[in-house]
Amino acid sequence: ENGLPLYIVPGNHERSKLPHPVLLETQEFEIFSKPDSKFFRKGNRVIQLSGFPFKRKIYDKFESVVSPFVNESVPCDARILCMHQAVEDSVVGVQNYVFRTGEDVIRKSQIPAFFDLVLCGHIHRSQVLHIHRNYRDKTKTIPIVFPGSIERISFAERNEPKGFYI
Repeated sequence: ENGLPLYIVPGNHERSKLPHPVLLETQEFEIFSKPDSKFFRKGNRVIQLSGFPFKRKIYDKFESVVSPFVNESVPCDARILCMHQAVEDSVVGVQNYVFRTGEDVIRKSQIPAFFDLVLCGHIHRSQVLHIHRNYRDKTKTIPIVFPGSIERISFAERNEPKGFYI
């Protein structure tokens, strides 16, 4: 209603596909059905949103998926990576399991310092991780935001903080 687009990154439960009800047919609705960058312009501000649908065994493929997004030819005020994946140091469950390595886990060191923010699905616990990197001779902090799920879908989530971010 306000002319702002909505972007969706399909997750593992959607199998990278979403049904097409009437809501999805609006012009202000975009789905990352394949790796892509979209540029959102509002006034004189430009935001690059780069994303891809959930991918299994992403560890060995991640750099080849995101490297086409790293392109400074379009000047932007912010560059955001949108994905539905587990990232190293994210925490889940009552046992506070910490993702470290594995074929389905992206290491923080794999995320290019080119991005200013990473928005993630997949992990149902609301949490924010940080990457500290040198970029253009400065120390840059990149937040990795897992808004989480607002619903508890299993007993393993009974003590997890739930929430969302705006």
